[in-house]
Amino acid sequence: MIAGYLRVVIAGLALMQPISGLAGDETSADVAFSTPAETPDLRSADWVSQGIRHQDSRPDADLAVALDQQQYAMLTPLIQEFAREHNLKIAVTLGTCGISAGMLSKKQIDVGGFCCPPGSSDRLPELQFHTIGISSIALLTHPDNFTETVTLTEARRLFSGITADWSTLEPIRAEGPVVPVGRLHCKLRPGHWRLLLPDDDRFSPWLLEVGSIQDMIVQAGSSPESIGYETVFMANTFKGDRGIKMLAISGYRPDDLSALAAGRYPLYRTYNLTTWKGAASNPKAEELVVYLTQTIDEYAKEYSIVSAKRLRANKWKFVDDELIGAPR
Repeated sequence: MIAGYLRVVIAGLALMQPISGLAGDETSADVAFSTPAETPDLRSADWVSQGIRHQDSRPDADLAVALDQQQYAMLTPLIQEFAREHNLKIAVTLGTCGISAGMLSKKQIDVGGFCCPPGSSDRLPELQFHTIGISSIALLTHPDNFTETVTLTEARRLFSGITADWSTLEPIRAEGPVVPVGRLHCKLRPGHWRLLLPDDDRFSPWLLEVGSIQDMIVQAGSSPESIGYETVFMANTFKGDRGIKMLAISGYRPDDLSALAAGRYPLYRTYNLTTWKGAASNPKAEELVVYLTQTIDEYAKEYSIVSAKRLRANKWKFVDDELIGAPR
């Protein structure tokens, strides 16, 4: 009873504050992307002139690649195919955006994978970012939650704690205290969960924070009161026999690639790969990234991804190969 009272009090106080500095269903551009014009992380002349030094575990590799978990699942089979066709030894490391950033900083890899737009500390001298595509971030709950769609404003209220009980949504679509689940990864980078709430301190005091994608799927689908978020591909990969429900946002479903491509579905993850210029450059790495960028379009439905090619056709903004803005 006391916990319920506190929820009401804190939710009332939260109503007095703006929703994460965003008006209604708008998303601020500075939480979605960064730009290559931002000042890069400065390094010494010796560092800039240094080539790639693969880790001792794979000294014979022609290329070394580190990928975040999502791109690892999508791209590893394609990388293996490229290696066979070009008679190359390619070492692929399963990691995170942080692991990719660390190995790039040490110049241990030829290609790094990120599931987010780069942060300012990721913009190393001579490092280039290439966007392969974007994937919807779905709002997830238990199949017994009879909510079908929410607005972006309602979603923000559910995750911020302003809406503390499902029954306060109008019209009523569910009942019980809201249990928001969050995976607040990559806090140094724009995009991802920041499209929902731009700062971690804007999330609900009752946020159930998890550290892995698998835990997010499990917890978001654990009860009708729970709500979490993850890409459609990962949700389908880890839902198991339990099942998971994906909510629409303002009527647009997360698996509707046309809505995502047109900029109507508001939550998404941006996938980037890197290559080097200068002393660390490798023509085979550049060929690999071109191959992956061009080939991923063939797997759009399987991985629920909108390719860079399709984004360009829908007037998303690019600088060279890097996505930096949504269509107006």
